[in-house]
Amino acid sequence: MKRAVLVAALLCGLALVRPVQAQVQPALSGQRIAVEEPRGLQLAHDLAPRVVRVTGRRGSGAQAAGEGGYGLIVGEIPDDKGGAVLVIVTPDHIVRDPTKPDRRFQPPMVTFRSGDTARQIPAELMPDRVPPATGDLAVLKLPRPSDFRLHRALMTLTSIMLPGSVAWQVGRRSEVAPNLQPGQFRHSDADGWMLFEGFENDGVTAGSIVVSNEGIVGLLMGPDERDASLSRVASINFVATRLRAWGHPWDIDEPGGEPRIAASPGRSSGALTGLELAPIHLVTLLPGEIASRTSWVPPGARLSTWAESPARLYAAPRRDSAVVGAIPAGMYLPQEAWRQGAYDIGQKLDGGAWFLVQTGGEPLGWAAGKDIIEIWPTAEVAGLSGGKVLREWTSPAGRPALLRDTVTAFELETSLVCRRALCNTLLAYTPPPPARGAMIPTFQVVPIAGSWREGDTVALRLLLPRRVAETRGTRLVGCIGHDDDCAEEPLIPPATP
Repeated sequence: MKRAVLVAALLCGLALVRPVQAQVQPALSGQRIAVEEPRGLQLAHDLAPRVVRVTGRRGSGAQAAGEGGYGLIVGEIPDDKGGAVLVIVTPDHIVRDPTKPDRRFQPPMVTFRSGDTARQIPAELMPDRVPPATGDLAVLKLPRPSDFRLHRALMTLTSIMLPGSVAWQVGRRSEVAPNLQPGQFRHSDADGWMLFEGFENDGVTAGSIVVSNEGIVGLLMGPDERDASLSRVASINFVATRLRAWGHPWDIDEPGGEPRIAASPGRSSGALTGLELAPIHLVTLLPGEIASRTSWVPPGARLSTWAESPARLYAAPRRDSAVVGAIPAGMYLPQEAWRQGAYDIGQKLDGGAWFLVQTGGEPLGWAAGKDIIEIWPTAEVAGLSGGKVLREWTSPAGRPALLRDTVTAFELETSLVCRRALCNTLLAYTPPPPARGAMIPTFQVVPIAGSWREGDTVALRLLLPRRVAETRGTRLVGCIGHDDDCAEEPLIPPATP
């Protein structure tokens, strides 16, 4: 049978974009060749109608021209006259004075462009805001132009973006159209800002959107305070959290069924205004707390989500902590990393009840152990032996099997038999819990590749997390076959004769 447990990997390719249009460029020989436009650039062109120019802080005299930038249309709601009202998110510093946020100005003007025609419409500035230092968000509303239609949009799951990932800027000094040469993601800083290089980041481009191959990454807010060559970007996941918490519409699709932000304890999840807002950085645990709660994990161990369900990421290892993001279900991710595990384990607490998820050395958030699969490498631990023998029985291959206590983990020595004409993979894993959320540890080793013929006996020696062997109701199975196609045989507890 097919392996029941699948593991996730890095970077989903789930962007819902129309087929890529081919462009034609002259070749050196005078012939014309077709050149495919990058998927992210095509997506950026598709999203350009959602980006509008915003002019705020309009006053009199020297300030009559106001402050210019961009905004992103995030949804629409019906008005009481049967029409529609667009909701736009834009940098707060464009429409409010950062030093005197209560100061009054003329209503912001929003410019829509259709072909060569530009129209300016006054907008209503809503009271909801995030100050520039902690996110820089403001919300505008205005009647929808009769000929305007929202294009479908998709969010990027920013928590799994790797340094070096490319993205395009929609909204530049001279025009809304995206730049042909992409910028690159560098890293996220301690305050939660995503930092990119290669973008225009002067005052008039604030509020432009950043688009990757998977969807909208976030809003560009300006240069980084420490390095002006880098651009600060507020992640689209952060923006979505705030807009929903304020009760505004949000019609930008989430990647891979990312879970909605949950209400804080004691509040109704239906009352969006009662949400506990997620912080833009993780909560740092005290050294003493880490020391008292940490548990051992072998070098190189990884973790992944279940095949069909994403996992929430929390700011701290507590269920009542704020949700800061999610990692996608494994079925949406590349096969190569699928088999090896997608994410690094930064810290492991309480025997595997909580994991600090990392990628590229950057922490993403805390995942509950029941939502993920812990993956331990095999090659590094093969050949280890020692420790007190706790149990001895007969393996599926008819040979002795041992379980030893090595203090930090358990060591299993067993064997399986290839029952196909040719076997190339040996797997060992815990099947999915009987119910989503069941408090049963989940575990898998990195698949062992080889070449075995029918009837060959294959020795298996590996380390197990202590909870796998100690928790009642946990099963460990093994199978040897061709890729993932093999018959499961019980390893722990052993089959009853």
